[in-house]
Amino acid sequence: MQALQLPNLRLNCVLAPLTAAAVGALAVLAVALYQERQGEQMARRDSMAAAQVVAALLPEQEAPPLAAWLPASGWQGAALLRVHGEEVQVLARAGDIRLPAEPTPALLDAYRAPQWWAADGRVTVACVRMAQEGLPSLVLLQRAEERRTAWPLWGALAAGTLLLGGALGWYLVARVYRPVQWMEQALAAAAAGRALPPDEVSSEETASLRSSLALLLARRGEAGNGDAPPSRA
Repeated sequence: MQALQLPNLRLNCVLAPLTAAAVGALAVLAVALYQERQGEQMARRDSMAAAQVVAALLPEQEAPPLAAWLPASGWQGAALLRVHGEEVQVLARAGDIRLPAEPTPALLDAYRAPQWWAADGRVTVACVRMAQEGLPSLVLLQRAEERRTAWPLWGALAAGTLLLGGALGWYLVARVYRPVQWMEQALAAAAAGRALPPDEVSSEETASLRSSLALLLARRGEAGNGDAPPSRA
């Protein structure tokens, strides 16, 4: 009788926990991406709200002293400008801020609603400042772009999930596959009339099956002895 092979059982012992671990790792990364997107959206809303607060607090003069208001804003640079045709007229500026030389779509949209954009490693917010007299102007706040991300932590958690799946696969191979493999070899040896292989592997998970196998082999041995012809003197 040719011994049966059990490659699929071993493969399934490894793939089952690894598949679950891979799904868990993907779920961890999806949560990380969602939280990062939510954090970016909250940061944008807070930044635009800060620009609106600064615009509301500025005095009603044409070119208010922004340097006095910049420290309270928490930004590195501030400017008050007005878009006039194809030109950008700077009314006042303070701190470290880079201003466009010509009107951009974001500046024009800021007259309708607060805007947020990031370029060249800087974050800029702009909102309209209404004046009692004259044309409205735009308040710009600018600072260096901060990339705060928890991806290293989430990546370590995902990697740990995969390692846990691999460890569980190794555990299943040791506790399920190897005992079953020994039993398969024992049955093949008994069917061929050979000695049983050494019993070096055992586990509680397969104890009942091993007991049934041992009983089956013992009864087969007794039946074989009973069928043997009597010896002649």
